[in-house]
Parts: sequence; C-alpha cells; structure tokens
Amino acid sequence: MLILSLPYHSPPSEHIPASIQYIEYRLDLGSTPIAYADFTDRHIITDKNIVDAADYLAIQEQTQAQRPLLDVELQLYEQIQYRLDPTRLIISLHQRDLDLQMIAKLLSHSSHAQYLKLSLYCNSWQEVVQIAEMSEGTPNLIFVVMGIYGKLQRILHTFLGSIGTYVYDQVSTAEGQLSLAELSRLRLQHFEPHTQVYGILGSEIVNRSLSFVAYNDYFATRHRPAIYLPLPAQTPTEARYLISWLNQKLDLVGLSITTPFKTLFSEYLTSTQKAINTLNFRTQTTANTDLLALRQALDSLAVNCAAEVLVYGSGATALAFISQLQHWGYQNLSIGARRLTEHSESISGIPCKAMQDMVYDLLINCTPLGCAEDDDISVVPRARKLLDLPYNNTQTLLAKKFGCESKAFVDGKTFWRWQFEFQRRILLSESKDI
Repeated sequence: MLILSLPYHSPPSEHIPASIQYIEYRLDLGSTPIAYADFTDRHIITDKNIVDAADYLAIQEQTQAQRPLLDVELQLYEQIQYRLDPTRLIISLHQRDLDLQMIAKLLSHSSHAQYLKLSLYCNSWQEVVQIAEMSEGTPNLIFVVMGIYGKLQRILHTFLGSIGTYVYDQVSTAEGQLSLAELSRLRLQHFEPHTQVYGILGSEIVNRSLSFVAYNDYFATRHRPAIYLPLPAQTPTEARYLISWLNQKLDLVGLSITTPFKTLFSEYLTSTQKAINTLNFRTQTTANTDLLALRQALDSLAVNCAAEVLVYGSGATALAFISQLQHWGYQNLSIGARRLTEHSESISGIPCKAMQDMVYDLLINCTPLGCAEDDDISVVPRARKLLDLPYNNTQTLLAKKFGCESKAFVDGKTFWRWQFEFQRRILLSESKDI
C-alpha cells in the first residue's frame, strides 16, 4: 500500500500512479482554509498541531458523509477511543527516542483501528530489524523510519513488517520519504524476493548517490528484474550486519562501496588492492573502478609519466591513486592535504613528496574542496591540468576556475560516469559491448 502525502491544500500531480491507495493531507503544513466537504474515502486527514482530543471528534463529525481516514496520535486516542469510528481510524505513534513500551502499547490496539502507524528514528539498522521483528504478526501496521535509514527502510517496507509506506510529490512531508519520481524509478510493485539486489554501501551520503539513480534507471529501461539500494552504515560492524541481513532476506548480487568502507572491505576480503569500490558476490570479483577511470582521465588529459602530479587528499581514494600511479611509473608525485604535516614525505608508508609552492602539471583533487561556495581553493598550488573528483549539481569552484582559465580538466561528474561504466559491467557481469 502506497500513500501520497501532501501539504494541505497542495494539488497532486496530474497523473497519480495507480499504485497510490490513499492521499494524505497534512493540515498542519497547509495555510488555506480547510474545506472538509472536499475530502473522500480515499483521503487521510493528518494534523500534528492538534493537542485537544475533542478536535478529532469535531473533524469526524464534519466528514461523516465522506468518511476519510483520521490519523490520531496514540496519547490523544486513549482519551476518546470509544467515541471514534475504528473503521476510519489510523492510530499513530511518533518517536525520536526509542520507547519499546509505547510501541508495544500501540501494537496492542491493532483490532481497534483500520491501520496503526509507527514512525520513528532508529540509531542503527539493527534497531530497524528489532522493531520489525517486534511487530511481526500485526497485519495492519504502517511502519516508517525517519533519518538516514528512512529511504532504505521505506523501499524494503514489505520485508520489514509494514503494510505500506508514504511517498511525496513535490515537497517532502517527513524525513526519509521516497518521491513519486523515485517510486517510478524503483518499480516497487515488481519487487519480490527473487529480484536481483544491488546497492551502494557507505555513510549517509549514499542516500544522495548518483549511482542510485543511474542503476535503477538502467534496470527500468531494460525491464530487468533488479533494484539498486542505498545502504547507509555508521560502523564497520553495522555494515557487515546489513550485508548479512540482506543476504538472508534477498538475492544480494553485488555492491558498490564508497566512503568510509573502501579500505575496510579491501582488508576484510583480503584483496590485493588498497581500496575496493566494487564487489560481485556471484563471480567473487572485487575491483576499484576508480583506478580504471583514473587511467582514462590521464589519457584524456595527456599526462605522461614525467609529469609533476599533486594528489590532494589523504583518504582511501588518494592512497589508492598514489599507489597505482607509482605502479604505472609516475615518479614525480606529491601529496597534500589539510590534515597532513607540511613536510610529510609519505602517507600510510607510501613514499611521496610533500606539497610545494610550485606549478604542477596535474592536480588530482580527492577531497570535497570546492563544493561549498565559501571554500578557500587557494590552499592548493597552481596546476596546468585538473582531475576533480567531487561533484555537485553545478561545477565545483576548482572546475569553474580551470574552465575560466581555459585549462584542461576532468570534472567529478565525468569521472563518475567513466567509473560507473566500468563498474556496471563488473557488477552486472556484462560484456563491454552492452
């Protein structure tokens, strides 16, 4: 069951998907007078500003003929429960801090309402699973998670004991909601246990990953029974737990791996590479497609082994780049980063020169420097060419600078697109011709 949540009285899109069963109107997010006569039995009335339980009785009376559902907070429901029509009722509980006793109380009202709604923040994926297991056997529960696990939990809601989830159109009404555009991209109506599952594992930034869009669009245009998930984790232990849970519940085929787990999984899988960003479980293949894209960038920018190259950054990507450049015969390598000492001549045991005040042939930026408008890009020395890894909806400050100076550069979106093509063929076991 999918519920489209809208601020009152925001008109929905012209073409509402057939999979939308209800439209929720958030009265607390609207600014226009409420026309109760316009509601129908396909609507849900929600107003989080109500503090007097009697207000729910008044709304119920004013909409008796149309019979929309009323979303009533658990604590207010308990004050007037015998005066509310259970066939028109959603009893809801919202929590920022987990309270298992209150959740148990909500679940005990399963037979007293059309639906129960549990909306909460979780501190880990283990907590998400704990609540799903606790609510098992509650057939009319709508369970939604807010925060960094929101998108993943809402995509997987049918595997986590929830009868439905909320989506939005133009404006999100709760943190973690899926949009109608994402809903179309994911094709959730076709998501079954045998669907091939891929995902991107990393910090909370995976919820905004370009890969989420690119892979799911790729699957949709080819009618491929597959889905690509954002997989946020806060610790290595949680990352391993999440992968184990997915393996138990679904057909997990492969992963993209991003910050901060590239080095961790290289060590965990005893890979010969210092960092990996691609893992295919079926073919038991690991790879770092950033290195393949790095080779393409060097060729595109015509940077040979004699060039003076500055790698700016000290994370897993910078380490992998320095190691690979040395392997390819690049000897004039320097390293720079804000958290490195000025005279550092190695990073994690890899010998290299410290950043100098000179003009480099190539600057490789492996940091977010330049993404924010107030970033001071003067901290990096001048260079003739640029490989800029971060990407925004607009060009970074470094890319803009090189463009204005008519200098050759590869921006973050171009680099990402190259590595995506390499990664896609490994993850999906495709030939180069596809």
